Amino acid sequence: MARLGKALADARDKKPLEVAVISLLALTGCRRGEILNLTWGEVQGRKLKLTDSKTGPRIVWLGHEARTVLDSLPQGKKEAHVFAFEVRSSSAVDGDRPPLSGP
Repeated sequence: MARLGKALADARDKKPLEVAVISLLALTGCRRGEILNLTWGEVQGRKLKLTDSKTGPRIVWLGHEARTVLDSLPQGKKEAHVFAFEVRSSSAVDGDRPPLSGP
C-alpha cells in the first residue's frame, strides 16, 4: 500500500485524472467501468448511486478520503462523466497500459 501511495503521489501532477480514478477504485471497491462511466448525477453527497452496475443499480458509500478525491475534480453537469478523458480508450485505466511512473 505504501508503494502504491508513493506511485500515486509521484504521478499526481502529470496524470491527475488517472490518479483520481485509481484512488477511487482503491477507496470504494468499485469496478473499473463503474468509476470510468460515473456521472456527476450519480455522485450524491456521501454516496454513489450507481445506475449501471454489473449486478444492477447499487449504492456505494463514500468515506472522507473518497469524497475528498471527488471534491478535488471540476464538477460538471449532472449527465457529464466525472472523468472526461479526451480519448477514453487511450487515457482510461487499462491493464495493458504502462505503469503511471513508466515512460
